[in-house]
Amino acid sequence: MKSAILKGFMAQGWTLFCARARILLVAVGISAGLRVLPCAAQESVADAIKALRSTDLQARAQARETLVKAGPSAVPEMVASLRDQRRRLILLAVMGQMGRPVMPRLLDLLKDPVVRPLAGEALVQLVRPDYGMSMTLAKCLSDPDLKHYCGPAFVKVADGQAKAYFPELLRALKSRDQDVRMYAATALGQAGPGAAAAAQDLAAALADPAPIVRLAAARALGRIGPGAGKAKPALEAAVKDQDPEVGREAAKALRGIRRASKRQAKR
Repeated sequence: MKSAILKGFMAQGWTLFCARARILLVAVGISAGLRVLPCAAQESVADAIKALRSTDLQARAQARETLVKAGPSAVPEMVASLRDQRRRLILLAVMGQMGRPVMPRLLDLLKDPVVRPLAGEALVQLVRPDYGMSMTLAKCLSDPDLKHYCGPAFVKVADGQAKAYFPELLRALKSRDQDVRMYAATALGQAGPGAAAAAQDLAAALADPAPIVRLAAARALGRIGPGAGKAKPALEAAVKDQDPEVGREAAKALRGIRRASKRQAKR
């Protein structure tokens, strides 16, 4: 049997051969033969990544299984392979299947300028609110090299319950970097009513010199709702903002706050 296995490998390559051999052995009832297959030990991450483009359905399935079993140790090579548009979606899907343990590896890879854009893309697409990464992302938000990766990822996971990261966001709202201020305001808005304590800070941001920050602050106050009542004077002034989009968002936020306040008063 070992001789046949080696011949099969020479003809087909590890991934394709292993997939077919497993199917054949199980089909003929020789499941014990699986123990002599050297696939698990020999098939490398690189082989599995290549096999993701195989025309053989079982080979692709085996490749995914190999990568998921390899876990976070396979992430650097998988991220580097995201350059291949033909594999990108399936690689992201496999990393998503690995779940939370992948995140620290992606954050580490952000430090490497060569793969940073690819790792950042994966981070933004794969991060989930229940991964407990809010504080980590809030802290890296202020890094000028990482802001455009940590910022969108943080906005994605922000929620009204994670008040522990508010101090980081309020500091970021006063950053000298307008992009960092914009991401901080947007993340506070994602927290919704739970960010009511930040309403006055967001009201101050309505006077920010950068239109993108003023716009993010107006939207955030609208999301906070009645809890942003103290920001009404600043919103009323922002309705006349020189940037029409900021003015529209401020007016929209005011209408929402007033409607919600009336509903509460009727209860």
